[in-house]
Amino acid sequence: MPITSREDFLSYCLRSLGEPAIKINLDVDQAHDRIDEALSYYTQYHYDGTEREIVRVEADASMVASKKLVLPKSVVSVLRVVPTLTEFEAALAGAPASRGQDGAISLNYYYGANAGGFSMSSYAAYSIQMDVIRYLFRPERSITFRRAGTNTISFDTSTAMEVGDVFMVEVYQGIDPDTNVAVWDDMWLKEFATCLLKLQWGNNLSKFSGVQLPTGITLNADKIQDEARQEREKLLERLRNEYELPMDFYMG
Repeated sequence: MPITSREDFLSYCLRSLGEPAIKINLDVDQAHDRIDEALSYYTQYHYDGTEREIVRVEADASMVASKKLVLPKSVVSVLRVVPTLTEFEAALAGAPASRGQDGAISLNYYYGANAGGFSMSSYAAYSIQMDVIRYLFRPERSITFRRAGTNTISFDTSTAMEVGDVFMVEVYQGIDPDTNVAVWDDMWLKEFATCLLKLQWGNNLSKFSGVQLPTGITLNADKIQDEARQEREKLLERLRNEYELPMDFYMG
């Protein structure tokens, strides 16, 4: 049966460790901390852990003063700040032209869809040329994304910002398991969370090393910890080799 909630996910992991046949010595908060840790690895490195989205950010007074946009904590990486429609049109109309009534005739006058005498291939070629001109005369903003602690985008001092300005930011955002419940049934995530719970269980038992249970059984905390550490290393290696996207390479 598919797992579709955090509670069912935790129950599955505890059963994998032997509950209810044996008592798993974990506090509820400890268990949820380890699940959150497993989810962090999943969203950071697993190719199914993020989604490419456009996030809308409206600038307030503090953002304008600091030249920074504050993003949701779920954002893992930032690709770009999408140019606004006004900037897009300005890139077309603002490119230099040698003749015209106002000295700055729109490029659409020459190369637009309404210009006469052009074939589809010519129009496609001129559209590519317009994209190059947009980049030269209106390049995308230079930004710096800081995830640790702040989750902010910093602009250079020349970027104009006013209170109420809306910015559309293209990002990779971590999957929310509360809305994308299929995450809870991911096999790697279930195995890794179970491993982290096992390691936490061993750490707890190590505080009572050598203590015999009422049934006469003595749990070997060191062995449980060693097994959990070995399992964690193997699962992290699988994550890197099988589920992590390859690095992008740039030449310049």
